[in-house]
Amino acid sequence: MKKWTINKLKILKKIKYEAERKFTKRLFSRFDSLTGAYSEGTFFFDYKNKLLMNFNYFLDLDNFKQVNEKLGPIAASKCLADYIRQLHRMMGDRQFKIYRLGGDEFIITCSEEIELKSLQKKLSTSHKGKKIYISGTAARFKIRFHDKINLENELAQSHFNVKSIKKRKKVYDLSVG
Repeated sequence: MKKWTINKLKILKKIKYEAERKFTKRLFSRFDSLTGAYSEGTFFFDYKNKLLMNFNYFLDLDNFKQVNEKLGPIAASKCLADYIRQLHRMMGDRQFKIYRLGGDEFIITCSEEIELKSLQKKLSTSHKGKKIYISGTAARFKIRFHDKINLENELAQSHFNVKSIKKRKKVYDLSVG
């Protein structure tokens, strides 16, 4: 009984170590390996070094959890990567960066203003011959370069604004600040 408990503790310790290692790797890698978007760590690095552009948008994909549940995580990951590639094409010649905060949440920073409706446009991808439409809800926010706590408050406010828009099913420009 005691040997089993010791082995169980070793396994739990290894799982915790792997989770921490993956989180650290995700935070400090420059790009998100799944989508090719810049990583969350790169976003905070760019913020700290004042490298973000003038127009910033918080983008949350609509009902992506359902896509994940219906198709499974591998197919949903492919759909997510396709969505980001199409978003890159849609942005055209603009100077911009797309950062993945995790899951289905992104920040887009751009040198010129983007119409919110264009960010929320349905983009299509396919899985096993079946068309899948993915759209997002976006809100614009303003970044003031003070400190990380201020940024986290602005991101939280942007996230709240996006969730509010989704509830009302309307498009608004909800600049923070």
